[in-house]
Amino acid sequence: MKTLLRDNRGFSIMITMVVIMMLATLAFTSMSLFVTDTHITQEECDSTQAFYLAAAGVECALEEALSGEGNWNWSSGLTKTMNEGSFTVYFTGQSVSTVTINSTGTCNGKTRKIGCSLKRSPGELPEAFHYAIHAGNTVNMNSSEGIIDGSVSSTEGTIHEGEMEILGEVTPYSGVSLPLFDFTGYYRDTPPEHRMTEGFTFESGQTYSGLWYIDGNAYVEDNVTIEGSVICTGNINLAQSEGITIIPTKPYPAIMTAQNIIATNLSNSYIEGLVYAAGDVNNNLLNHLSNVEFFGCLCAGNTFNMNNAENVRITYDPEIGEIGVLYCPESYGDIEPDDNGGAGWWREEY
Repeated sequence: MKTLLRDNRGFSIMITMVVIMMLATLAFTSMSLFVTDTHITQEECDSTQAFYLAAAGVECALEEALSGEGNWNWSSGLTKTMNEGSFTVYFTGQSVSTVTINSTGTCNGKTRKIGCSLKRSPGELPEAFHYAIHAGNTVNMNSSEGIIDGSVSSTEGTIHEGEMEILGEVTPYSGVSLPLFDFTGYYRDTPPEHRMTEGFTFESGQTYSGLWYIDGNAYVEDNVTIEGSVICTGNINLAQSEGITIIPTKPYPAIMTAQNIIATNLSNSYIEGLVYAAGDVNNNLLNHLSNVEFFGCLCAGNTFNMNNAENVRITYDPEIGEIGVLYCPESYGDIEPDDNGGAGWWREEY
């Protein structure tokens, strides 16, 4: 009987140990599940927070795009820290009519990305581009002969017509300001091989195509054909040249500079599109022209000089708004979401 009791006590101890081990395993498993669930819950929370941070970046970019003149060249973007996370947002794919906002939110190592598209409708053509010739100051055409098929305007100066036959209105002291252009847009559109960093010479007898961006001065020699556009931060010099033909591709201008256009003694040449000089252009801009035709619009930021010219014809192109005023903020219309043909104006990037 005693032997049986001893055997039962041993069995009870073994059962007790098994039960304790089972309870310990259950407790460990429960704790592991709790920790795992807590970890998953925290990851979900961080992911959600990252999404809302990315959305905050989109809102920040929208404010930038809609403010002032509508800055679409915000390629450097912005990084901002908020509580336990941050967002980084920037623009890509800029054109005159569309842009894409890219925003990344980050929280405790979790990231979410949102991309959205905006479009800009065409606006009204600035008043300065309704004239065959517009200058910020005096327009001098002393001792010149030819025809201007269009109107002539000066913001705050007189207009000396010389012997030119002007078929449109002549408006001195018009008060019309010269619109400015966003040169960075043209730089972005220019192929890398056409971006010149130390000036450039369009050599005699050659034909050039496409958009050219010159950081410095540009020189155009005899018998050059440009089937495209020249955008320049320095002077554009056509002086003493002959046989030049410039025909741009829509919607780009013919020649545009932040400084001066110098074309003294230019002869036997044809230039089509917008001719634009934003700087001080009172240094022999177009003096002594001979047998030269412009078809489009000529704009000068200061004085416009075309003295002692002969057989010159300047014809205003009423379609100049389609040809040359790309990246002119004053011509921008309203900004609104672009639904990408029904695909939606925003999307989460994975």
